[in-house]
Amino acid sequence: MMHGYGFGAHMLIFWIFIIVLMVSIFRDSSSGKNKYSKQSETAIEILKKRYAKGEITSEEYQEIKQKL
Repeated sequence: MMHGYGFGAHMLIFWIFIIVLMVSIFRDSSSGKNKYSKQSETAIEILKKRYAKGEITSEEYQEIKQKL
């Protein structure tokens, strides 16, 4: 017999968990931010972005670029 006081709360928590899980999966797959996608950047692309944002100086950019 599963008609105790806590059974309703457990079922509610279970269904909320299922809904949150489904929304999370749908959101990740529709936005292209899936952790299994192959959209990795190369080191040079990351370096160029950091230089464009002003995170590194021209000298640091040239030095790192030579090392890569």
